[in-house]
Amino acid sequence: MNKLFVSQINLNALRIFLTVYQHASMTEAAKEYHLTQSGVSQHIHALEECIGKRLFTRFARKIVPTPTDRDL
Repeated sequence: MNKLFVSQINLNALRIFLTVYQHASMTEAAKEYHLTQSGVSQHIHALEECIGKRLFTRFARKIVPTPTDRDL
């Protein structure tokens, strides 16, 4: 695992992550931030890449937080 530095984390991606987590929905987060669902997904993916862990398990139309979420 890469050593994580706070300066490497994009704060917008972190805010979007929190909104996705709270709503359990990328679509709802997209509406709140006036982004596309794809844009939200890209922010989440970038955050996952930054920390080196998966944040959500994705099912058909549902996302479920992984245990990693509790560590953030």
